[in-house]
Amino acid sequence: MRGLGAWGLAAAALAACGGSSEPSPPNVIVIVADTLRSDHLSTYGYDVATSPRLDALAARATVYETARSTAPWTLPSHASLFTGLLPLQHGAHTVAIERPGSNARGLDERAVTLAEVLGEAGYRTFGVAANGAFLKPKYGLAQGFDEWTVREEPAGQLEAQVFEFLAQPGDGPFLLFLNYMDTHRPYNSVERPGLLPRPVGRRSAQLLRDLYGPVLTGTEPRDSERLRQLIDQYDTSIANLDEALGRLFDELERLELFDDAVLVFTSDHGEYFGEHDLIEHSKDVYEPALRVPLIFKAPGQRVPARIADPISIAHVPALIFEQLGDALRATARERAPALLLGPVEAGARLVVAENYLSRSKDLFDERFGARFQRVRRVLYADGLKLIRSSDGDHELYDVRADPAEARDLYGDFARYEDVFGDTLESIVTAWPRLGAEGGAVQESAGDLERLGALGYY
Repeated sequence: MRGLGAWGLAAAALAACGGSSEPSPPNVIVIVADTLRSDHLSTYGYDVATSPRLDALAARATVYETARSTAPWTLPSHASLFTGLLPLQHGAHTVAIERPGSNARGLDERAVTLAEVLGEAGYRTFGVAANGAFLKPKYGLAQGFDEWTVREEPAGQLEAQVFEFLAQPGDGPFLLFLNYMDTHRPYNSVERPGLLPRPVGRRSAQLLRDLYGPVLTGTEPRDSERLRQLIDQYDTSIANLDEALGRLFDELERLELFDDAVLVFTSDHGEYFGEHDLIEHSKDVYEPALRVPLIFKAPGQRVPARIADPISIAHVPALIFEQLGDALRATARERAPALLLGPVEAGARLVVAENYLSRSKDLFDERFGARFQRVRRVLYADGLKLIRSSDGDHELYDVRADPAEARDLYGDFARYEDVFGDTLESIVTAWPRLGAEGGAVQESAGDLERLGALGYY
């Protein structure tokens, strides 16, 4: 059994002196719906009732209306969620390779994660991940978890294991992390009568294969019927996930674990459906891949709130630690200050995103590979979005007035330069980083085949 840790030792010392200790820290539950863009949730105003159980959660929680990921794909975004660091700092992102294959580097073991700090303070830490590609332990995201399971199954089939953990008695609070893949290719599109006025149609994997070349090259007329079918598949997968989330929430209520817990629901990135001649994700830094839901329930929260200010998933650890005791915050401050802050400069929270090249299957496709041979960095400020690109193809958008990013304002950048100053450049040159070096995590032939099935290879 793990020792008492910082919080436990402080509480024990106070008790021995006859003083009152801080209340027991709350359980922490972090749920990531892989590949879920916020604008397809009814919680965020979508006109299809995809998420009634998340709507009910939002009615007693805080909804961040303008949340963004730090990257348009799983590995770097989860690493940011767990560490409060940007991809350039934690180093878990794609790297250049000379031939088709795996091109993703894992999280450096020197990184300090949310699970590590909570575990050292006496939390039981339990993770269940459905993403069998980049949430395997060898990519480093299991750091700090007592138990970490990867099962490539829909949310409904993961319930038994999750419910078993919740029902176990245990000393001290717990951290529960759940990653669900229902909204990732191949979408969990088991039909739901009454959700859509038409049949779901062909399976998502085949639709994506049909659309991939035409969308990315932009050389053929857009197949609007196939895109509509694909979106219907996606919306159905959201509703299926939402139903499973409802059962989880009900079980937490039944076990009297819901009210007093910190509960976070978010996503690691979104999905493209033809916008900017893109399909799926991991390829670029436009809004369909970066805008994600973020719903945060504090212990005992009953009154809903909506916050319009931009926020990053790298700020989620800081939101969590705001709900924990002084002793835990002091431990985090000593071990990993980013967990209390996330990306911050001059006292203000920064929302930054990055993409280091794309996935192997894109880079080595002669039809469009050159398009993705670049590093792209994004900074949001005052409703504006600046994209700096290693190939010189910089862009600037007023994402409040132009959420579709249809009008590139970069030619008039001098007019807006004072909004951004040298912030993005200073992040790249001056911010501390782990200095991770080396190549990609090596994958077996079988693993590469699985990556292909998920659209990465």
